[in-house]
Amino acid sequence: PVSAGRIPHCVGTLARRSRGALTGYVWVFDLNALLHGQPSRVTAQSQVIVLEHAGRRLGLLVSDLQGVARFAEHQVIPAPAMAPASHRLVDALVKANGGSLLIQCLSPSTLLHTLQGQAGLHATAAESL
Repeated sequence: PVSAGRIPHCVGTLARRSRGALTGYVWVFDLNALLHGQPSRVTAQSQVIVLEHAGRRLGLLVSDLQGVARFAEHQVIPAPAMAPASHRLVDALVKANGGSLLIQCLSPSTLLHTLQGQAGLHATAAESL
């Protein structure tokens, strides 16, 4: 944990290492708190996924990580449009297990935009106090 100026859903930073050397840090955000409004319970088994998009890196604290799988292109379908494209956090679905299981795919650009917007709104509110 490290203070992030009370940026919503930020739980601290994570040191990034490559070949034993420190290569930098990423801010870590609680994905469960962002999606469901409930903070994750951090345990020794907690996992952080590092996301890189458009030259930006951030860490996502996840509550459960089942594994990483590859899917064929025909298994990935666009998510139903329930919001404008710029606001869709889930932008695709993966039809797994013969179509009996749908896995939600988060849009990295919308996720970054959402987190940056919350940080910006919080900074603006703090400046006006």
